[in-house]
Amino acid sequence: GGKSVAFKNMILGILESSKRIQMYIFDFKKVEVNEFKELSNVTIVKEEQVAAQMLEEFIKEMNERYKMLEAINAKKIDPER
Repeated sequence: GGKSVAFKNMILGILESSKRIQMYIFDFKKVEVNEFKELSNVTIVKEEQVAAQMLEEFIKEMNERYKMLEAINAKKIDPER
């Protein structure tokens, strides 16, 4: 339907905007995003346990980065650095 087309176009737009973007897509139905599996900067995760472990790691990394930013009293994040 229309939502699926819009979602897929949004993802492609984001991925095309920068080669530095790495995207993880969780597809527990195992059929929704197969067309993205050929893209080098997309990882498709189809297993719930793997997704849960990855999300825990992402949260740890995010919190570490926030601590580093707080330690230097950062006001904004400069993605070019």
